[in-house]
Amino acid sequence: MNNYKKIIASFFLITIGSYSFAQSNMSKEDIKKYEDMTASVEGTYQIQVLNTRDQPFIPFNIGEIVINNRKQDEIFYYQLSDNVRIKILPINQVNSNEYKPLSQIEHIQE
Repeated sequence: MNNYKKIIASFFLITIGSYSFAQSNMSKEDIKKYEDMTASVEGTYQIQVLNTRDQPFIPFNIGEIVINNRKQDEIFYYQLSDNVRIKILPINQVNSNEYKPLSQIEHIQE
């Protein structure tokens, strides 16, 4: 199995494991709330992985993180770990006619 397939398989297992854990500890209403919240902010944030090609862990409550940290006029960076951050676009940019959705994950070499 090449490295790409290993990365995809690992990401899939982590995602399924996280979802299963969340399901066992959360009500169906809470799960739906987080899923809706995440869908509502899609394209307005980007998970940035710095100086590595590793795939990041995406927190189940990413929608809540984005909503709670979004600023009116400035881009905000929420640090998830030493080499993973979330770029959160400001309200003014998201509501602009020139707004273009961001890709979900970006690998950056600094």
